[in-house]
Parts: sequence; C-alpha cells; structure tokens
Amino acid sequence: MQVALTRGIKNFVSDFRAIRRILEEIGARKIESKRQVDYFFNLPTDKERKHSMRLKLRYESGKPKVVYYYDSAQSPKRVSQFRMYKIFDPSLKDLLEACLGTRVMVKKKREVWRKGAAVFNLDAIDGVGKVFELEIEKNTEAKDEVRHYLNLLKSHLGRPIRGSNEDLVMTSSKS
Repeated sequence: MQVALTRGIKNFVSDFRAIRRILEEIGARKIESKRQVDYFFNLPTDKERKHSMRLKLRYESGKPKVVYYYDSAQSPKRVSQFRMYKIFDPSLKDLLEACLGTRVMVKKKREVWRKGAAVFNLDAIDGVGKVFELEIEKNTEAKDEVRHYLNLLKSHLGRPIRGSNEDLVMTSSKS
C-alpha cells in the first residue's frame, strides 16, 4: 500500500503548448505519456464529512490498481489523501462492480511532467477535454509551491475544477 497526501490545483486548459513551454523553461522533465482507464465505484455517502470519498480501479499499461482517496475539493486549491493498492487478481473488478456498482468510467491520455516534488499532469479526457493538474506532496512548503506554479501558469489556465474526473465525465454525459 502506498499512502500520499497532496496539495494542488486542477483547471481546464484550451491548449497544452504554452503549458509545455513553461514546464520546459522551469526545468520540469516529461516523464511519460500513458493511457488510463478508471472505473469509479459507488460509495455510501457520509453527510457529516466535509470531503468527498472516491474508490476507483485504474488500468494503466494493462496493470490494475485500486485507489481510494478523499479530498477537500471545495476550493480550487485541493488537498487530497490517497491510498493505492496493487492488484494481482483481475476478478476484483467483477467483485467491486457486483458489490458497489460502477458509477462511471473515465478514459484519458496523460502526460506526466515532474520537477522536484511537483507532478504536472496534462490530461486529455474523453468526452471532457483538456485538464491541467498540479500535485505536490504535502509538506510545509507545498502551499507556497502551489502558489508559485499557479502564478507562472495562470494566464494559460482556464476555469478551476472542483471535484474529480469522475464528476467531469458524469456532468458531460448528462449534457
């Protein structure tokens, strides 16, 4: 199991070219491009919590992993806690679907860039469009780093996103 607490931002973007140029200028490196398919499952709601809980099964390069996370996505500056588990039994998807039901499937192409503790995701999400996401492992400097990168990139970022890709796909499928 891998546990992470992150702070970051998530925004719509009309074009990734300017973002890539800035990332190169600040010394970020492109780590990889990959395709991901996420199955989000229904979870019981807890009205007393001030954050959203999510459970997804992610397929990346044919390898599945389960990701449970919750975040305080009420503001553009998000704080999330993740727990990730590698999966060795492919029938787990069938079990999760039978027990919880699949809420939505999200397909995307992702470019991953990195500079130090900062991870920059450039996502092309089927049915939604282009989304930029910055994640920084939470520490005392993370808030300042988020602010710094937001100032560098803000003229190229569109509307902030509150919520997850699950919410975006569900909203776009209702339109």
